[in-house]
Amino acid sequence: MLELRVLGECEFWLSGTLLHLSPKRTALVVYLALEGTPSGVKRSTLTELLWTDSSPEAARRNLRQELHRLKASALSGLLELTPEAVALRGPLECDVFRFEREQGDVQAALALYRGPLLEGLDVPGASGFDEWLKKRRGELHIRWYGLKRTRAAQLEAEGRLREALRELGPLLESAFLLEAPDESLHREAMRLHALLGERDSALERYTRLKTLLERELGVLPDAETQALVERLRGLPSSAIALQASHGSLSHPPLIGREALLESLEGFLQDSENGVRHSSILSQLTPHLA
Repeated sequence: MLELRVLGECEFWLSGTLLHLSPKRTALVVYLALEGTPSGVKRSTLTELLWTDSSPEAARRNLRQELHRLKASALSGLLELTPEAVALRGPLECDVFRFEREQGDVQAALALYRGPLLEGLDVPGASGFDEWLKKRRGELHIRWYGLKRTRAAQLEAEGRLREALRELGPLLESAFLLEAPDESLHREAMRLHALLGERDSALERYTRLKTLLERELGVLPDAETQALVERLRGLPSSAIALQASHGSLSHPPLIGREALLESLEGFLQDSENGVRHSSILSQLTPHLA
């Protein structure tokens, strides 16, 4: 059984033994595993990917040499070579396959994602492979991103607000790696901070977002984000004080108090200017007592 662990730093395990391959052979085996068909991968495709900067003749020669070295290694029995194609045969497991097919168990899927595909791998002279790797990494990153947000929503539904906010942390750091900044993610973090009684932290999150948008794209946060900030600024500080007096922010008393969460949610979502803070506090106080 060949096991490929390629989400994060690459590891090849063959029948329980860790294998060590050069970067070029690592890229070759991983591409065969992830993109191979029953008929294998054409040799011309492999030369274009892995020796993009070489002449066709030199690329074909280099491929033959790498395949010869693989046939002399412990992977010999898993390779099938023909004059036109190369295939990886035999029992094979890969964390990418498990990650992509995991549907029901979000936590199990997230546990598989140790980092970007082939993190840290550098394959000289293989710009074709680099382009493929960038595309494949992006697809897997977007799936991971969605799973993390799903997990945060699950935790919030269970009243575990601090854990939900913590789940969003890595996404907030990687959000600007996407094609466009995901302001909805920052709004979620701001809202969770507010539900935890941390208005200042919510407003600090907005300031960081505003700075990033101005620096990266030369734009301001959108209308929805700005409207949320205005509502947060109108949240009475006495509500924060009431919460703090009944517990620390590391173990906020809001957790598990559905009525309080609903009241504060309603306040944050209410867009009418006529809502009086004293009315909101009168709803919150009985639950905090």
